Amino acid sequence: MKPVLEPPRRPDSPASSLALFERIERSFAWNWHFHPEIELTCILDGSGTRLVGDRSSPYGRHDLVLLGSGLPHNWMTDRKKARSKPDHAVVVQFLPSVMPTGLLSLPEFARIRNLMERATRGIHFPAATGKRFGEKLRNLLHEDSLVQWTGIIRILGELAGEPGSLLAGEGYRHRRSFKLSSRIDTVLRHIESNCREEIPLAEMAAMAGLTPGSFCRFFRRMTGKSYIAHRNQCRINHACVLLEEEDLPITEIAGTCGFNNLANFNRSFRGLLGMAPRDYRRLRSRQEGEVER
Repeated sequence: MKPVLEPPRRPDSPASSLALFERIERSFAWNWHFHPEIELTCILDGSGTRLVGDRSSPYGRHDLVLLGSGLPHNWMTDRKKARSKPDHAVVVQFLPSVMPTGLLSLPEFARIRNLMERATRGIHFPAATGKRFGEKLRNLLHEDSLVQWTGIIRILGELAGEPGSLLAGEGYRHRRSFKLSSRIDTVLRHIESNCREEIPLAEMAAMAGLTPGSFCRFFRRMTGKSYIAHRNQCRINHACVLLEEEDLPITEIAGTCGFNNLANFNRSFRGLLGMAPRDYRRLRSRQEGEVER
């Protein structure tokens, strides 16, 4: 049976790039699927069969698995065992673009970069590791998006030093997911590098080998947002760097980041971060001052 492409799960907040959630179900049903997000799943309660790529294994409490983008997988409850409690898992999903190449190329992220490369085949960690990190994931569920993001980075850094076994066979590669992930990765890298320019939709569609209409549907299916929304988010990310590091007028920053008028920049910035650019600059300046003291 062919795995089904699952649409991206939207983060709880528009200001978040992570989807962190619990699965509490009577039983985990058959759902052989793949998606563009990297996924870390910890089973807090339940048992059954886990399928990843071309390998199946039994799973139980504290089962902890890190899956790379596009890797087909499924957790299915063992229905032969009588259970009084529901199956329970905590899951975090994020697109590879959350940690772009520039970030992963830093020496501090070498361990995480290696972990992400190994995760293309899926990594299973021992139950003792799952018990520790399952609690850490649960503790992040109700934190704000910044604490969640830094917490996940810390967890990935710690997992990089933990023993783990690869799941899918060495030669396994799901053709459709590899093709889709390669295509969206090329597109996302181009947007990230050129987001301050006006990139015609037709140009992006041609890069993906699609018509403009098909490209828009493909992009939303793979990222959970429109092409314009993602481009604007890249622009706002660059604006945040300039607001923190450069003493430039906000009007100049808006133009540098590709916004043709200040009102559009302010509206986009507030929509993503919940505050005006000048308030963000004041907040970051205050935080830096407190750190220096």
